[in-house]
Amino acid sequence: RPQCRRNPPVTAAHHLQRLMQARHPQQVHRQKEALRQERVHRQKQAHRQEQVNRLKKVLRQKQVHRLEQVLRRKQVHRPKQSLLQRVQQVQQTLFLQILIFVGYRAQMGHRNVTRHTSAQK
Repeated sequence: RPQCRRNPPVTAAHHLQRLMQARHPQQVHRQKEALRQERVHRQKQAHRQEQVNRLKKVLRQKQVHRLEQVLRRKQVHRPKQSLLQRVQQVQQTLFLQILIFVGYRAQMGHRNVTRHTSAQK
C-alpha cells in the first residue's frame, strides 16, 4: 500500500478517483466531460484519417487501372517492334532534331546568341 502511495498509477480513472475524493462535484463533472470530449475527438480524428486513407487507396487503384488500360490499348494499336526497329526510330528522331538545331544555328548566323539579345543590336 505505501508503495502505491509513493508512485501511483497515472491513468484517467485514477485521476477521476483523486478528483472525486478531493474536489467539488461540479468540478469533477466538468473534468469528466472534458475527458469524454477528448476521447470522442480522438475517435473522430482516427475515423476521419481512416476514411481519407481508404479514399486514397481507392484512387491509387483507379489510377493504376486506368494506366494499365491505356497501355493495353496502345499495345493493341501498335504492333510489337523489334529492338533494332526501335533503335532506328530513336536514331531518326535524334538525327532530325540535330538537323533542325543546326539549321536554326545557321539561320542565326553562327553567332552564339540567345533570342533575347535582339534588342541590343
